Amino acid sequence: MHPTMTRRQALRASCGAAIAVTGAMALAACGETQVVTVEKVVEKEVPVETIVTKEVPVEKVVTREVVKEVTAQRGAVKIEFHHDHTSGPRGSAMSWALERFEQTNPNILIRFVPQPEDFLDSFAIKQAAGTTGELALLSGYFMTAWVKSGAFTQINESLKRNPAWDPSAIFHTPDEFGLVYWNRVPSPHLDPVTGPLWGLPYQGNINAYSYNLDIMDSAGIDFPSEGSWGLETEYLDALTKATDPEIDQWGMRMTGAHHQFVQWWPLALADRDNLMPYMNEDGTHYECLDDGGDRGLQLCVDMIQKHKVSFAQEAAKEISGEFSSPFVAGKVLVDMQGGATGYNVGRIKDRFTWGMGPTPEGPHGPVPTIFGGQAHTATNTAQKTGTVEESVEVLLFFAGEEVQTRIAIDRGSFPMYKAVLDSPEFAAAPPENHVYWKRVANRTDHRHGQSSHPGRVEIIRAAGWDSMINGEESLDEGVPKLIAAKDRVLQNELERFNEIKTWAESLPT
Repeated sequence: MHPTMTRRQALRASCGAAIAVTGAMALAACGETQVVTVEKVVEKEVPVETIVTKEVPVEKVVTREVVKEVTAQRGAVKIEFHHDHTSGPRGSAMSWALERFEQTNPNILIRFVPQPEDFLDSFAIKQAAGTTGELALLSGYFMTAWVKSGAFTQINESLKRNPAWDPSAIFHTPDEFGLVYWNRVPSPHLDPVTGPLWGLPYQGNINAYSYNLDIMDSAGIDFPSEGSWGLETEYLDALTKATDPEIDQWGMRMTGAHHQFVQWWPLALADRDNLMPYMNEDGTHYECLDDGGDRGLQLCVDMIQKHKVSFAQEAAKEISGEFSSPFVAGKVLVDMQGGATGYNVGRIKDRFTWGMGPTPEGPHGPVPTIFGGQAHTATNTAQKTGTVEESVEVLLFFAGEEVQTRIAIDRGSFPMYKAVLDSPEFAAAPPENHVYWKRVANRTDHRHGQSSHPGRVEIIRAAGWDSMINGEESLDEGVPKLIAAKDRVLQNELERFNEIKTWAESLPT
């Protein structure tokens, strides 16, 4: 062996061609008494496998069992993994998962490629240029916009062949890694995964409420109990008690973010209980403000302008001070969490005590919440490079119990493997009562993000809420404009919406 060659290079130089030939003749060409097995050695970012030889009788080399072993270990396969989980609790979980995968899957080499903040824009450019990696973390609506053009690889058949695949084990957030066009209530998140699939879930997100328990104690507020936490009664009373402008302490932070309060309070206070977050089932009308839903939006406005339990949006930075948010600064009783409590854990530390608690309630029950997230998706590059099976191995590993348990420890997102919610890692504090997330996750009234609509981002952005929340225009002026703007997007995208739906329904599953 040349002194500068690795064992791997030397073996490939001497018998690389022979390994491509099946049967005893191929093995004999490399030495009659050798069985090739592969182990992994990690060198910085890219692991390199070491070739280990072991002498056995010739007749054993040609048995079906040994040939199967050699065939399976066809040499290291490289998977390029595009991701933006590079720091904080998400980065910690990802680093751990990559190292663990290298230990348990030595024949698959992951090249982790960090992505910039404008990940989706850069991915679109790479997709157009044909330079995407085999796998990428993407939002469902992005997949929907590209999937019919052939940007992704369907993985149903590969999943069926893999013994690790259990469609009942993971939460099914519809139309984020597959397409079932679930434009109705409730979300099927507790049901087995169905439909054509291009990826598997990784990063969960679910709305729930956390509370500053120190403020609660000092203001004489009893810890809330389910069934007695009315949005316009007990909850509002607690916010009022917690608010003290003289010390810059507030009940809550009201924002124009659709995924926090403004989207869900209209649903909670509407006259009917079957409204979707954005649009009706056939994709023609933005309906969440119909039938009294605008009362919820009025309450959002009133929290700032009438009840004065929230500061104006532009004051958030000043109140946050050196911290990341008013809640982390200890200035707010209530915070809306999306599953990533790990960020607050590291920032709050032991400055005050906080914990999870019940969701405020409307006439029909708890304020609706959204259960969604981001998935790892197999791009068309996996098909081009012939690595679909290996890509599915990666997808299953990152969606599986081991990695999702690690996510429960670092808490950069919500675990998507159901059994993890029963683990001690998930139950551990801080925050106090973290296990309350399980109660929220197992609710059967969840809405979802309707990611099957190719114009979802435009629907959200069209005629936003801020002008009304900031008092720049009344609801009588703003709501009709808002609905009209979003309905225009729906009408403009209706043909494409129906086209993708018809196409998805024709695919094998």
